[in-house]
Amino acid sequence: MSRKRKKIISESVSDDMTSMLLDVVNTGTGQNAAVAGYEMAGKTGSTQVPFDDKNGTKDQWFIGYTPNLVGAVWIGYDKTDESHYLTTTSSEGVANLAHYVMKSGLRYLQPEDFDTQSAAQETAAKKAEEKKQQEEQEGFWNSVKEKADEAGDTIKKGADKVVEFGGKVKDGVSGWFGSF
Repeated sequence: MSRKRKKIISESVSDDMTSMLLDVVNTGTGQNAAVAGYEMAGKTGSTQVPFDDKNGTKDQWFIGYTPNLVGAVWIGYDKTDESHYLTTTSSEGVANLAHYVMKSGLRYLQPEDFDTQSAAQETAAKKAEEKKQQEEQEGFWNSVKEKADEAGDTIKKGADKVVEFGGKVKDGVSGWFGSF
């Protein structure tokens, strides 16, 4: 019996989602789930307790994936009350547990990288390219301004010589007429 495969999202959307979720593990709430040497994307989550005077969560979850392994971890209370709730955040609680779950599966697999950069890396590269283009544009316009200034100086020098020569011509012509 063969199963039919159905594409649910495009490769482009998949790459964009992975790009964003890489940052959750690289620099966000999923940092504690990271496993050294393995590129991982993921998402943390939690449900806040409904008590005004308590700061905590009913439950926390982490779903993470590498190019060749997916893992999910949930911790919490089925029935939360003022005595039964989690006092850590998902980055301190479930992400730490997820680290060990993912590490136990990844130890049998060779590290692989995704075929996409994290959103932060893509943004930094885009900003660097925009800055480079702006600097090139500014350099071009500064060069045009310098050349225009040089041309203006040359024209002024030429005009000064014309005025100087014109004065000499005037003096010479006046001298001719003055001698009559």
